[in-house]
Amino acid sequence: MRPKVHVLVAADLAFAAEAAAATLEHVVIHAYPVHYGRTAAAPAEAAAWCAGIPRDEPVGIIGDSYLGQLPATLPDGRRLTIYRLNHPFELLTDAHQLDAWLSTGAYLLTQGWVANWQRILAAIGLATREDARLFYGGMTRLLVLECAGSASDDAALAEIGAYLALPVERVRVGLDRTRLHLSLLAERMANAAEQAGMRQHIAHADQQVAELSMALDLLGQLPSASTEAEISGMLLDILSMLFAAHNLQFFPVKHGRVQPALGATPPSAELVAAVEDFLGAGDIHADTVGGNGFLLRVAAPSSVLGVFAVNDLAMPHHRQRYLNMAPQLSGVCAIALERTRATADLQQSEERYRSLFAAMQEGFALHEILCDEAGRPVDYRFIEVNPAFEQITGLRRADLLGQTVRTVLPATEDHWIERYGEVALTGKPMQLTSFSQALGRYYRVHAYCPAPRHFAVLITDVTDSIRAEEALAQERKLRCWGIRTGSCSRPRWRKPSQPMTGRCWPAGSRSWISKKWSSIQPASTAGCSPRSCRDATNRARSSGCWASATTSPSASARRRC
Repeated sequence: MRPKVHVLVAADLAFAAEAAAATLEHVVIHAYPVHYGRTAAAPAEAAAWCAGIPRDEPVGIIGDSYLGQLPATLPDGRRLTIYRLNHPFELLTDAHQLDAWLSTGAYLLTQGWVANWQRILAAIGLATREDARLFYGGMTRLLVLECAGSASDDAALAEIGAYLALPVERVRVGLDRTRLHLSLLAERMANAAEQAGMRQHIAHADQQVAELSMALDLLGQLPSASTEAEISGMLLDILSMLFAAHNLQFFPVKHGRVQPALGATPPSAELVAAVEDFLGAGDIHADTVGGNGFLLRVAAPSSVLGVFAVNDLAMPHHRQRYLNMAPQLSGVCAIALERTRATADLQQSEERYRSLFAAMQEGFALHEILCDEAGRPVDYRFIEVNPAFEQITGLRRADLLGQTVRTVLPATEDHWIERYGEVALTGKPMQLTSFSQALGRYYRVHAYCPAPRHFAVLITDVTDSIRAEEALAQERKLRCWGIRTGSCSRPRWRKPSQPMTGRCWPAGSRSWISKKWSSIQPASTAGCSPRSCRDATNRARSSGCWASATTSPSASARRRC
C-alpha cells in the first residue's frame, strides 16, 4: 500500500481536485482559502493550513503566484513540497487551451468564484457596478470552467452576466489534467520522503558509530564503500578471530525472512531451523543446539538485519566473556550493515531516477546563466542534458557539458539568452514556442529555475506539426482562391490576342494555357453559371482555348473564405 500524501489546493479549485483524487486512494485533498486582493500567502498561513495533518505524513501544495516565496520548511518545522503553476487554471486544462481562451478576451471563472462573486468583487475593491464594469470592460465574455458531475447555478450566471454586462459561457473540462498534476506531486512527495527516510537512517547509524567509541577499531576495518556481502565477510573474519570459532555463519534477514547463509561451511538443516526459531524469541543471544556456541542477533531499532551462528569455540571456557561482549558487538555489526543497506537502497533509488531521466521523451537540459559586469545575461553554460535532448537537437552531450552556448552554437539569437536569463535571475518560469535559427527547428520550451542563477528546460521538437499546420493553411488558401467546382470562381476567358494577368492560380496552372477548360475539368463545366461566376465576363465559348486567365471569388465564395 502506498503511503498517504496530503495536497493543499485553492478552495476555488478544490472541487475538481477532490473529484480527480477519487481514483488516487493515497492522495488526500485539503482546501486552502485564497484572499482576493492580496498578492501572496504568508508562511504562517501555510503552517496553519497544515495544522490538522499528521506531521509524519508528507504535505504538498499546488498554486500559482499566490504561493509567492513560500519556503520549503514552514515556521513550525514542517516540510512542504511546492508545485507551482504558471496559471491557476492549468490545474484544469493545458496551457495552450488557456492561451487560446485568454487571447480572445475571455475571463475565466471557477464554480467557486460564481458562488461567491459578490464577496470577491468587494474584496478586490470593486464595490459598485460601475467599478466592476470598468474593470472587466476589456473582456469579451465570462467563461466558466465546469468539471464532470457539477454545474453552476443558472440564475447566478445570469445575474453575474447582467451585473458585468458580459455574456457568460460554459465549458466542460475533464479531470485527466487535474489527476496528472496530483499524481506528479504525490510521486514527488513520496520520493522525497523515501530519500529523507534513507538519509535519516544513515544519519542515525552514523550517530551510533560515534557513540560506540569502544568499537571504533573494529569499524575502522570496514570500508564505507563496501557491499553488504563484503561487509558480512569482513565481520565473519573479525568475529572468528574474537571468538576463536572454527565454524561461523551469518544469516542475513530481509523483510523478516532468513536469507541463505554466508560462511566457510554450509549450515545444517537443524541450524537453519534453530535460527528461524530464534528470530521469534526476541533475545539478543541464545545457545546453539550442541551447546558449544551461541546465536547472536544483529538488529536495528526497526528490524532484524541478521543472525550470527557461532559454533565450535576453540576456548569454550571464555563463552560467558563472549556473551558479555555480544550486545556491543551486535550494535557495531548492526551499524555497519544498516549503513551499507541504506547506502545501497539510496544508490538504487538514484539509479531509478537516473533511468527515468534518461528515458524521458522530452529533452531536458540544465544550464548556468552567465552575466556581464552590468548583470545582463550574455551567455549560458551547459551543465547536464539527457539523451532525448541530444536526439531532439542533434547535439552530443560530450560536446555540450561545460561549454557555453556561444561556443557550441555561435548563431544563437540574443532573445533566447535574454529570456532564459530572466528565468534564471527572477525565478519566474516561462513557456514558449519559437524557431531556433542556430538549429533550424521549431521548439516548444518550458523553462524554470531549479537553483539561483540556473535554469532548466524541457523541450519538444514541434517543427513537423508547425510545418504541417502551415501547409494546411496554404492549402486552404489555395482552395479558397483557386478554381472550385460549382460554387467558387470560374476563369475569365480572353481571346488569345488579348493580354491577361494571372493571379492566385495553383501550382501547375501555366500548363493550362492554350487548353480547353472542358479538357482540364470536364466534370465541372456543367456547374458554371453566370450567377455563380458573376465576375467571369467575356467568357469564352466552349471551343475556346486559354491564353491566360484570372479569377476572383463569387459572393458566396467570399463569404466562406
